[in-house]
Amino acid sequence: MDDLNLLLELSTLENVAEAWKIVGEWQFVIETNNGPRKVRIKVLMDENGRYMAYPDIYIDGYIPIHLYDSVEEAVKVTLALVIGNLMKKSNPVIKPYEDY
Repeated sequence: MDDLNLLLELSTLENVAEAWKIVGEWQFVIETNNGPRKVRIKVLMDENGRYMAYPDIYIDGYIPIHLYDSVEEAVKVTLALVIGNLMKKSNPVIKPYEDY
């Protein structure tokens, strides 16, 4: 049984509200105005074959969490959003995302 069919089956079980598969995690070192910053991005797949990506940090109270059609799109867009938010201000407030 492939991952998508397994997710679909598991999501229909009693008491299962959502089912996601961790597809992968990427780690980057981003050069910021305040020096290098390590950022991790996790990608999950839902039972509909869509991908959700999110970083391990909040930047100025914002964390980009969106659904995408491919893993590649999920990682690239999330990374671009993180870099953009890190570079917006000279001293952004960065906090860990507790649910990472």
